[in-house]
Amino acid sequence: SFIKEQIYAAMGGTKLDAIKIGFLENVDSINAVADVLDDIRDQNIPVVVDPSIISRSNKVLVNDEAIAAWKRKLYIHAKILTPNLAEAGLLGVMAIEDIDDMRHAASMMRTLGVENIVLKGGAIDDDKELYFVVTDEGERIYERETIKTPHTLGAGSAFSTALAVNLAKHKDVFDAVENSLDFLHQSILHSS
Repeated sequence: SFIKEQIYAAMGGTKLDAIKIGFLENVDSINAVADVLDDIRDQNIPVVVDPSIISRSNKVLVNDEAIAAWKRKLYIHAKILTPNLAEAGLLGVMAIEDIDDMRHAASMMRTLGVENIVLKGGAIDDDKELYFVVTDEGERIYERETIKTPHTLGAGSAFSTALAVNLAKHKDVFDAVENSLDFLHQSILHSS
C-alpha cells in the first residue's frame, strides 16, 4: 500500500506522457505497480518495462514467484519490454544463442501479451551490440559497435529510460529505438 501511495503522490494529478518500470524485487511490489497501471489503463500511457532482474555478475535478483508475477502482471501493460538475453531466458522463454533464437523468443513473449519487444543481445557477438526489435509492423535488427569500456553500469536502464522519453515525444517504436540507441552509444563513447 505504501508503494501505491508513493506512486500516486508522485503522479500528483500530473498528466503522464510515458512510464518506465525497472527493477521490482518481489510479488507485493509487482502487484502494487500493476494495480496502479490497471487504474490508469484508460489513459493509454506508453509503458516501458525493463526487467533488470539479473545483476551485472549474472546473479538472479528475484525468486520464481516474482518471475511469474512479472509475466502475469506486467507483460500486459508493456508498450515495450526490454530484456537482455539472460533476462529473456529467465522469464521463461528459452536460452538464446543466435539471431534465430532471438526471433523465436520475441515471438513467444508476444504470445504472452507483450506488444513490442526489444531484445538486447550484446552477448551474441563480441564486436557488436545487437538489438532485435519485433512489433506488429515487423522486425528490425539494430547493430552498434561494442565500445570497450568499464563505464557501462546502468546502460540497460539508461536505454529503457530513453525509450520512454522518445515514446513521450510520440515517436513510433522503431524511431524510439533508433534515437535511444544513438543516445546510449554516444553516452558510453563519451563516458569517463
